[in-house]
Amino acid sequence: MKVLFIGNSYTYYHDLPALVGGLARENGKTLSRDAILCGGRKLFEYLDIPDDYTDMVKEAAEKHYDAVFLQEQSYLPLADPARFMDGVARLKALFTRTDRFILYQTWGRQEGSPLLKEKGWTSEGMTEGLRAAYRKAAETCGMTCSPVGTDFLKVHKAHPEASLYACDGSHPSYLGSCLAAVTHYRALFGEKPAHILSLGLSEKDRKVIYE
Repeated sequence: MKVLFIGNSYTYYHDLPALVGGLARENGKTLSRDAILCGGRKLFEYLDIPDDYTDMVKEAAEKHYDAVFLQEQSYLPLADPARFMDGVARLKALFTRTDRFILYQTWGRQEGSPLLKEKGWTSEGMTEGLRAAYRKAAETCGMTCSPVGTDFLKVHKAHPEASLYACDGSHPSYLGSCLAAVTHYRALFGEKPAHILSLGLSEKDRKVIYE
């Protein structure tokens, strides 16, 4: 299986594509991966800003991929849903040789985040709003979702002591990226990975993200 990841720092933190690749190898799957990742980048900017990244996207669109993950800037689906939908739809139209597209649904900022205060959101409310926005985009554009944000919220409620966030209250901690990798694996292969030792987590943390 050949997979491409397009997104920003939520994907390149802790090298999420490599974590997914490690899970695939550990579970007897063949997976090759490419990634086009730029910090803070919005999906439509991969099409509209004339730079090396747009060139990389155009070149990648000429290749065949079994799946392409699309990860939007962390709050654009709520702040400007039309721009979000535009980027998703146009990238799908560009990648004519790709078999399927998977939207990487992200999560709400950690409680106390300045963004939440600025927008008048709660962490759970932001997660639920993102879930709805990603689901709508998936249904409209004929895609599926990797519900990482939903899994973040479930794990946080069940294990509030688990640290899924980096110190900025936005990006994932290593444990958060491992949770994302397990969710992405399930989105790719239709089942949970039977083994997750390649993530290098303690037995306690493995149980936290694998319940």
